[in-house]
Amino acid sequence: MIEAKDLVLTVERQVPGELVTNALKIKAFVEERLKDFEPGKYLDIDQAKKDRAVLNAASKELNQKRLELERQFMAPFEEFKKIIKDTTTLIDEASRKIDAIVKAAEDEEREIKKREIEKIYADIGLDVVPLAKIFDQRWLNRTKKLSEVAEEIADRKIKILNDLKIINSLPDKEEVLAYYLDTLDIGSAMDLANRLKENREKARAIERPAPEKQLEERIQIEEPIEEPIVEYTLRIRGTKSALMELRACMDRLGITYKKKLGRPEGKGRKVVEAAAKKKVVPEALIESYKNKILTAAAIARLLDLDQRTVRAWLKAKGCKKGVGSGGIK
Repeated sequence: MIEAKDLVLTVERQVPGELVTNALKIKAFVEERLKDFEPGKYLDIDQAKKDRAVLNAASKELNQKRLELERQFMAPFEEFKKIIKDTTTLIDEASRKIDAIVKAAEDEEREIKKREIEKIYADIGLDVVPLAKIFDQRWLNRTKKLSEVAEEIADRKIKILNDLKIINSLPDKEEVLAYYLDTLDIGSAMDLANRLKENREKARAIERPAPEKQLEERIQIEEPIEEPIVEYTLRIRGTKSALMELRACMDRLGITYKKKLGRPEGKGRKVVEAAAKKKVVPEALIESYKNKILTAAAIARLLDLDQRTVRAWLKAKGCKKGVGSGGIK
């Protein structure tokens, strides 16, 4: 066993370096003679050249002597520095070997826990989705209890089963289900359902002739007769595209009209807006209610609305009270 105290550096003896030279005397001499080396002091140029050569040689020799003394002075410390570097290299190598042992033990422990989680998953039972699809690596942490893992798996099972019930109520459930099982994202799956529905409606619109074309054909076939002008008050409800199509047809036939926008239904609007935020198709909720998959209370919890609003919306959609009473609560 290694103890930290065995690896603590202690200074058993330290003697500060001592160096006695005449460096200060040389410095003082040079400072004193600097005034003699100023421009205008020399009348003899040859002497000036000789003095310059002496000064340059002295500067070079002083620097060489300094470097030599520095190497001698630092030699003990360089030896100490190398010893410490070699020692830390050995320590790091020992640490890496121990780290490999620790990681191997931890990997084995995680593998054992993973097998236990697989047993828990098999007992809870969710064959439609493999464990790898919902596996959370945090479950393998030592601080994560198996009881907590089992609770999370059970919660995921409930969520997935509820999602599957909603998907099974859709007209394109096969395609949406395949996408959901690949992603486990109910929001994206409902987006796909909406796109499929829109594409289906566009295909139907292409297959059937436009209303104005049908009216034109009838007008060409029937013998034109003069009819009295009558006036009706109608309240029309439909999608924006359908109403725009109806408006074009009326314009072509010369039918005059006055446009008056109605107020959106309050509680119905709340449900539609909440469903949009949750990325849930309202029609799928109605089908789930009629098929007794979801109750009004379950829909209210799903959309974060009160039951009174949901019940009023279901009633407005023609769902009789008690139809979905046997569904998920």
